[in-house]
Amino acid sequence: MEPLFQVVYSIGIFSCALSSAMIAVDRECDLFGVVFIAFCNTFGGGALRDLFLGISPPMMFWQESIFDLLLCTGVALSVFLFAALMQKTFLRYEKTIARVNNVTDALGVGAFAVYGTQVALKYGFTKPIVAIAMGLVTGIVGGIIRDLCLNDVPFVLRKRVYALAALAGAVVYYILTVSFILPSIIPTVVGVLTTFGLRILATIFKWNFPVAIRFSKLAEQGNTAPRRRPPVVPIRKPRKRHGKRK
Repeated sequence: MEPLFQVVYSIGIFSCALSSAMIAVDRECDLFGVVFIAFCNTFGGGALRDLFLGISPPMMFWQESIFDLLLCTGVALSVFLFAALMQKTFLRYEKTIARVNNVTDALGVGAFAVYGTQVALKYGFTKPIVAIAMGLVTGIVGGIIRDLCLNDVPFVLRKRVYALAALAGAVVYYILTVSFILPSIIPTVVGVLTTFGLRILATIFKWNFPVAIRFSKLAEQGNTAPRRRPPVVPIRKPRKRHGKRK
């Protein structure tokens, strides 16, 4: 793997493993669950991409990927141990941790979207629809698998223009790489920052795609809300806050 590819891939692994492990801890997963969720989020999209491209076995099972597997495992274990040993600190700074989780997830999605497009081009899939689609798959499928394993509605289907941001990063990288003669580092950095920037802006300004019916808002209006069955996905009850309120 080229050094630039490896750097981008390592950034994606670290970021996705960190964010997914924090989510798994928040959902009260055990040690195996935290590591497993980190693996699903980090390598799920890449494995599906490799199957689509006919790369067998998927890259995550190559001998050269031992470092990547160890990096993901180490990050997940570090998050679990920190949460287990520093429970009061973890709970006290839960909102800050959620913000960090959002930032690292945005960075990981951007890195994987660009990396997936890089892999498609490297293996000769130069048609834009194929290369960009592989970037999108690499960027978002891992998060979908993570959310399904945790019995949540996938984040990509409901919040913060998640898929659009990954798609934009892949498109920008593809255009700068194929249409312009530029050093590879420029399209890579610009592509990652495109996805990252869109995700952060969407978080700040609450950008979301339209929803047909917002049942939660109707429920707040009292009797005007129509009767409906409870959602299939259970809503996690908020934990009691520790420490004195200011």
